[in-house]
Amino acid sequence: MEDNVQRIFAILISIIIFFFLPMYIAFEKRDDISYALALKITNNFVENVTNKGYLSKEMYDNFIDELAATDNIYDIKLEHVSKKYFPVFYVYKDSSFKEVSKKLDYSLATSSYTYDVEGKKLDPKIGGLSINNVELSYDMKLERYNEKQILEVLNTDTKPFIRLNSDDYKNYSYENIPYNPIVYGRLIDGTTDKYENYYAMSAGDEFSVIIQNTNGTIATSMFNTFTFAGDAGVRSRVYINYGGTVKEEQYKELDFSTNK
Repeated sequence: MEDNVQRIFAILISIIIFFFLPMYIAFEKRDDISYALALKITNNFVENVTNKGYLSKEMYDNFIDELAATDNIYDIKLEHVSKKYFPVFYVYKDSSFKEVSKKLDYSLATSSYTYDVEGKKLDPKIGGLSINNVELSYDMKLERYNEKQILEVLNTDTKPFIRLNSDDYKNYSYENIPYNPIVYGRLIDGTTDKYENYYAMSAGDEFSVIIQNTNGTIATSMFNTFTFAGDAGVRSRVYINYGGTVKEEQYKELDFSTNK
């Protein structure tokens, strides 16, 4: 009886060593290749966007199609960090300009960007620094846009600001300008009122992409089986976080008066 158990155990070990283990190594290698390919695709995509300073629907769709070649399903997160500069008034206690008593930033201004300091109006657009102990400066704020906000621009076919005429501007309400306005775009071929819109960024902004596979690979399933972790969920075999600084603003050089 003991000899039979030993034979069965030896057969199982042999099957694992000579059959399952080589298969597992082969599928592990396949996952490594998928990771390397996904890294290259993501790297090229981010470099293309940051070198041009904009993202189009065609560029994004090509990125998705290329990732599909790795035979994985991905959760994709995009982020654009924009640098915004706003006027700020520093009110000092006296004319020595050593101790600040009050800081008035853009969020405290009225719709016309005027401030009331000691009964006098200050307007950063025209100066108006009639108070001796007031200094005009600027603060930088970081505004973050996620993939939902970015894709809303790419998937919206409404007329962008660059295609508006004088009458359109005249009738456009300031309150109706969206948080993430669509500025650049061109007509889609064969249409008269549908536009392919571009997501534009400024030089110095940051653009990044995070991709992570959500499907279970064969290597993951085999690993969970060998380690009795079948309920461990999906192990992420591909996780890539890549970003860069926007270098150019090539959308300013494109001709939006024609379709292409």
